Amino acid sequence: MFAYKECLDSLKYLAKVSIFNDKSHCQKLDLCSQEFGFNNYHHLKNTLHKLPEDRFGKVSLKLMRKYCQAAKPSLNEDYVEFYAFQGIEAVQVAFYSQWVGWDKLGREVREPRPYCGKRSIDGLRELFETPVYVVENDKQLISWLHDWYGTALIPEKLAKKYFSEKFDRRRLVCDEVNMGLVRACAEDHSNNVAT
Repeated sequence: MFAYKECLDSLKYLAKVSIFNDKSHCQKLDLCSQEFGFNNYHHLKNTLHKLPEDRFGKVSLKLMRKYCQAAKPSLNEDYVEFYAFQGIEAVQVAFYSQWVGWDKLGREVREPRPYCGKRSIDGLRELFETPVYVVENDKQLISWLHDWYGTALIPEKLAKKYFSEKFDRRRLVCDEVNMGLVRACAEDHSNNVAT
């Protein structure tokens, strides 16, 4: 969850990028504060840090989620696109990938493919009906992974910290690939897709 100052900074960012184009910045701050159950920005600023821990946590997490839905990636670093969803027993994670080779059984070996998130975020948000989060620190990543799920753009360095095994797949690549196994895997895959 966000700390008090992070909450205020995030609310200011949300006001800055809000759809309330005909409003002043102060009016935007008030309207954004109302979305989180406060009368206005002054009320939020003066009472948020006095809330009981459980209520502060709920407001903070809601604000963090809304911020990550609106944030734009940095132009100075590469991002990777991950998708989290609740599986039968645990959270499952998939990723936008690039092919790195074949394994000894003829299956594709893939790793996350980094790209410029700043250039892609608007198109992704138009493409998907569900939110696309920009996750840039540990707190945001943990909240996305265990609560929000869905698609997230994550700086490559942060993604490697949490999903190192996804970036370490070249070790599975076989130098001498049996192309008969590759064709059999591809045929089996296309049969499964067709049914």
